[in-house]
Amino acid sequence: MNLRKCIKKTYEQIRKNFARFSYNFVYVRREGFSLVELLVTVSIFVIVTSIVLINFPSFSSKIALDNLAHEVALSVRQAQVFGVSSKESAIGSGIFPSHGAHFDINQNAKFSLFIDIDENNKYTGESELSETFNIQRRNYISEICGFLTSASSCTPLDVVDIVFTRPNPEPTLLGKVGVSENLYSYATITISSPSGATRSVVVWSNGQIAIQ
Repeated sequence: MNLRKCIKKTYEQIRKNFARFSYNFVYVRREGFSLVELLVTVSIFVIVTSIVLINFPSFSSKIALDNLAHEVALSVRQAQVFGVSSKESAIGSGIFPSHGAHFDINQNAKFSLFIDIDENNKYTGESELSETFNIQRRNYISEICGFLTSASSCTPLDVVDIVFTRPNPEPTLLGKVGVSENLYSYATITISSPSGATRSVVVWSNGQIAIQ
C-alpha cells in the first residue's frame, strides 16, 4: 500500500514538473520574433542602408569641394604670409621678393604659388614657380571674377594674380582678359564639382580672404 502511494506521489510530481517546463518553454518562445516581424526588421534595415549608400557619393563630393575651397583659401593666405614676412627666394640669397597665387581659367585643374622675381605683379613662367596644387576628384576652377569696386558687376577673367609685397598685407589683384590687364578691388575664384555644386573663394584688396 505504501509502495502504491509512493509511486502515485512520484508520478504526480513528475507530471507537475513536466507541466511547468512546458509552460516556461511556450512562454519563452512567445517572447521571440515571429517570421513577419523578422522580415519587417530586415526590410527596414535594407531600405535605410540603401538610402545611405545612394547619398554617400553626393555627400563625399560636397566634402571634397569644401576641402578644396579651404585649400585654395589657405594657399592664398600662405602667399600672404610669405610676402609679408619676406621669405627668401632661396636660402642665403638675400633676396626677399613678393609672393603670389596664380589662377588660370584655361588650366582649371591646378593653381600655383609663385615668387615675383621680376616684380611685375604677375606670374611670368616656370622660373618664378614655387609650388603647384593639382585639383583632384574632377573638381575644377569654373570661373574667375574681377570687381573694380564693391558695387560693380563681375568681369570674367582669364587669369588673376594675387601678389603680396612687404610690408603690406593688402594684395595687388591683377586680372587679365585676353591681352588686356587691369587692377581690381577684389576677386572671386569659383570652384565646381562634376555634380554642379560650387564654392567661391573671395580675396579682397584689404587682405581679407573668405569662402562663400
